[in-house]
Parts: sequence; structure tokens; C-alpha cells
Amino acid sequence: MSFRRETWINIILCIGFLLLGVLSFVFLKFTKPGLEKRPEEVRAPQLHTRTLKLKDLPIKFEAYGNTSSAAQAEVRIEVPGKIVFLSQNFREGGILKRGEVMIRIDQREYHLALEKARATQLAKGASLEQVLQERSNLKKSLELSRKNLTLNEKELKRYKEMVKEHTVTDQAYENILQKVQQQRLQVLGHENALAQIPHKITLQRANISSARISVQEAMIRLERTEIRAPFTGKLNDRKGEVGEFLGMGVSLGRLVSLESLELKIPVPQSEIKTLLGNSSTGIADLP
Repeated sequence: MSFRRETWINIILCIGFLLLGVLSFVFLKFTKPGLEKRPEEVRAPQLHTRTLKLKDLPIKFEAYGNTSSAAQAEVRIEVPGKIVFLSQNFREGGILKRGEVMIRIDQREYHLALEKARATQLAKGASLEQVLQERSNLKKSLELSRKNLTLNEKELKRYKEMVKEHTVTDQAYENILQKVQQQRLQVLGHENALAQIPHKITLQRANISSARISVQEAMIRLERTEIRAPFTGKLNDRKGEVGEFLGMGVSLGRLVSLESLELKIPVPQSEIKTLLGNSSTGIADLP
């Protein structure tokens, strides 16, 4: 009997809970506030823009290689002489800057040679001026001689008539004739001398050109007494000391450029396609 009582109690409780749920649902449905209808707002989508620029991007990968200089120069004596100066950087492993005086040879003899060449050039120039003055004097002398010859030829013609008339002696006629002949020789001499002037002028001008070249050569030899670094570099195989007399062409070291270096590295096979891209560059063309 007690079992049936518990069963009915459970059934009554279940029905009670169901009724309570239904009543709660009905209450909430009829008591909830009404929804206010608002017009639908249309929002435009937001766009963010960015300016793109085309540029080269570095391609990076790790590799190991060796560096070597792209340029080297032998330091050689260009004119014979005694070393009177060596740069403090002219030592084994020393760094010499572009244009720095590395070595200086005794310049006294070369200065004297330059002065001598300049003096010779001035002398040749004076000789040309002398020839030009000679030409001017010859023209004046020739003009005067021709005038005198014309006058004396007229005098000779008059004497010739006077001899026929026996108004002058034969000796007087011979004297004027001899004078005319001498003046003719004088005119001829002036003409010959004047004809030689162009040749003398050409010769003197050639001498001046030769003297000018000698001056330039002396200047070059003097300039070569100073040996300057052709580029910034490191000195190897250093030789020579101050006071040592050296002949032309003697090597005093080797300058290795630090301005331009070559880096030789193995390129991984996996990076070759990236380095080449779409270009037609070959592997041998890669820096």
C-alpha cells in the first residue's frame, strides 16, 4: 500500500511541476515588453588604402667566402737618384692614402735641369726675335740700296752721254760705273739675305718647340721624383731605405688596393633561382 502511495505522490508532483512551467511560460509571454521597430540603418563598408612602391629588396642568405683586391700596383722608382724621404706609413703592412707622397728622390739635380731647359727656351725665343729684327733691317736696307742704285744708274747714263761729248774724262765714267756695279751687288746681297729669312724663322721656331719639349720633359722628370699612392691601399714586400741610391725601375714594394675589393663566395644551389629571378643573367655574371 505504501508503494502505491509513493507512486501517486510522484505523479502529482510531476503534474504540479508541469502546470507551474505552463503558467510561467504564459505569464512571461503576456508580460514581456513590446519591441520598438526602428528603420534599418545602412552602413557603408570601410575601406583602408595604402600606396604601394616598387623597390628592390635585398636577397639575404648566409655564406662564407674570401676577399681579394681588385687592383694592385708595383711601387717602382721612375727616375734614378738617392732616396731622401719615406712616408711614415711606408712600412710593411702600412696603409697609404690616395695621393700620399710615399717616396721622394733627391730633386736638386732635376731642379737644375729644369732651370737649364727654361733658360735654353728663353735663348731660342730671343734668337727668333733677332731674326725677325734682321728681316726688318734687311727690308729697309734693300729699299735704300735700290733707291741709291736707281739714282746712280741715272748718273751713269748721264756720264755716258757726257763722255761722248768729251765733257768728262773716261776715268770719271769708270768710277761711276764701278760704283753702280757695287750697288747692284749690294742690292743682290740684300735680296739673297732676305730670301733666307723665312728658313731662319722656321728653324728658330723649331728650336723653340724643341726647347719647350725639353722643359716639359724636365718637369716630368722632376715630378717623378715624388712617388704618390695611386689609390688607398696596404703596402706589402716593402724595400728601400733613406739615403739609398736606386736606379730607374727598381721595385720598393707592392700596394694592394683597399678601395675596391672582390668577394668570392659559393652560391648555394637553392639560392641560384632566387638570385637570377626572371632575368637572363648567367651564373658566371653574378657579382
